[in-house]
Amino acid sequence: MPRYTVTVATGSQWFAGTDDYIYLTLVGTERCSEKTLLDKPLYNDFERGAVDSYDVSVSENLGEIVLVKIEKRKYWVQDDWYCKYITVKTPCGDYVEFPCFRWVVDDKEIVLRDGRARLPQDEKTRLAKQHRLRELEARQKLYRWREWHPGFPMSIDANAHKDLPRDIQFDSEKGVDFVLNYSKAIENLYVNRFMHMFQSSWSDFADFERIFVRISNTISGWSTSFPQLC
Repeated sequence: MPRYTVTVATGSQWFAGTDDYIYLTLVGTERCSEKTLLDKPLYNDFERGAVDSYDVSVSENLGEIVLVKIEKRKYWVQDDWYCKYITVKTPCGDYVEFPCFRWVVDDKEIVLRDGRARLPQDEKTRLAKQHRLRELEARQKLYRWREWHPGFPMSIDANAHKDLPRDIQFDSEKGVDFVLNYSKAIENLYVNRFMHMFQSSWSDFADFERIFVRISNTISGWSTSFPQLC
């Protein structure tokens, strides 16, 4: 009986893991596998940052694996899950990787194609071509522009941040980072020095730079260590 080994990687960002049920279906050029619940006895599956492997047995060879379907079903309450990628090891030892890098939300199914870059016209199978067309149509419905007022630039079709698709929302870590940086900026802001700099003349650029609060982060560290060009 042919057996496929499926490796699933969960994201490492906050709240990436899930306790919901995750089902997987392998779609091959010959046939599809049964919908399989990915679950290990006495094991906490899909924890944040985890890489879990599961065996999927089939009665007949599926042919070349072209798509992977993932379906999430609620366990207790809705628990979003961030999937990084899925790797499939075929019975003959080949590996096929299916990038995901998106949130799986609600009780929905997502379909992944393999990570090899191809133009739509270069897809070899009818299944892959149909999937790409459906994927494009779904994204056209999901990401839309809205006219706020005649003559003004278009805006995204959402009334609030929470109305945006989960994949383009500002993630929790960045939101907390904003709040912490803001608090640190207020704490480090010397109002007297700021006022003094405006009450006296600036003799060079160093005086001008001192009115800004410096907060250390990856980008600022990179820019300060970059060699000067002049």
